[in-house]
Amino acid sequence: NVDLTDYIRQAALHRAMGGKPKLCTFCKSNGEREEIYTSHSLKDSTDKITCPILMLYSCPVCGASGEKTHTKKYCPLLQKKTRLD
Repeated sequence: NVDLTDYIRQAALHRAMGGKPKLCTFCKSNGEREEIYTSHSLKDSTDKITCPILMLYSCPVCGASGEKTHTKKYCPLLQKKTRLD
């Protein structure tokens, strides 16, 4: 379980100062509460994962984790294999 208290607090401050709301599509599609999925983004501008929940996950296919993690659906090894088939 991830403590998102700081993310939620920072997101509320960001919005209060007129900042654009953030949205994590991973958390939203997994049914997290609005205060959770609007407290952070899925990725940053360089495509590094920033979602604290997803960053705890390790891909079961290639073992990627942290800023490079992804779900099995987005695993480059499986996508590469699918393109070859």
